[in-house]
This record gives sequence, C-alpha cells and structure tokens, in this order.
Amino acid sequence: MKDKLDAFIEALREELKEYGGLLALLEEQQDQLIRRAADEVLNTVTSIDVRTTAIQQVRNRRERSRADLAAVYELSPEATVLELVGWLPETRRPLLRALIDENNALVIRVRERAQQNHLLLSHSLSLMQRFFNALFPGSRPLVYSEDGFAPPTPATGHSLYDAVG
Repeated sequence: MKDKLDAFIEALREELKEYGGLLALLEEQQDQLIRRAADEVLNTVTSIDVRTTAIQQVRNRRERSRADLAAVYELSPEATVLELVGWLPETRRPLLRALIDENNALVIRVRERAQQNHLLLSHSLSLMQRFFNALFPGSRPLVYSEDGFAPPTPATGHSLYDAVG
C-alpha cells in the first residue's frame, strides 16, 4: 500500500509542477502580447503546446495511480480523489489535501490566464481585421480552416492598384 500511496503523491507533485510551468509560460505570453512581440508569442505558443501535452501525460499517470490506490482499499476504480483521501492514513491526509488544493488553485489560475491571453489575441486580431478592411475595402476576410489552409479567393476583377487608388 505504501508504494501505491507514494506513487499517487508523486503524481500529484508532478502535476503541480507542470501546472506551475504552464502558468509561468502563460504569464510570459501575456507580457509578450502586451509588448506586441509577435515572434516571441509564436515561440511561447509552441512551448505551451508542449507543456499541455506533458500535463495530459502527468494527469493520466495520476489517474492510474488513483485507480491503483483505490483498488488497495477495495474501492471503485472511479472513486474520486476526495473519497480516497478519507481511507488513507491520517498522517498523510494533510499532505494530500494540500497537494489537491494547490493543484485545483493552479488549474483555476491557468484557466484565468489563458482566457485573458485569448482576449488579448482576439483584440489584436480584431484590430488587424479593421486595418485590413480599411486598406482593402470590400475584400473578403481571410479565414483559415481547421487544417490551417485558407480557401482560395476569387478574383475581383480589380488590380491591387485599382483597389488602393
């Protein structure tokens, strides 16, 4: 039982570390967005994507550890973390509750920061769209599909010079 409990605690710690790293990246990205450092934002997006994948892997490990620990106490494999804590040794409960609370708090902060960054990016895109519409009135907005390609634009019959002039 001790090995299963230690594995679960370690999985919670790893998850906490990954969420902390993601929050730091999102804060860095927000600073870059405010400074309008487009190249840096693109690099940060890649780092955030890598970190998100790592978080998913750590979450999966934590879920396997939780299910393994639940089996030790003959609980349902779907038993929640909070249900499980009640079965664990009294001496380990404060540590587990602290790790769970800290993970939950970080998830909330990550979500808030990601939403703020999304709003900043949306605002930037909106400003660029207004600029584009002012520069090229009557043109269709460029919208990308889910696979990252833009649909072909039909010829308007006007040259760029005519549109600008």
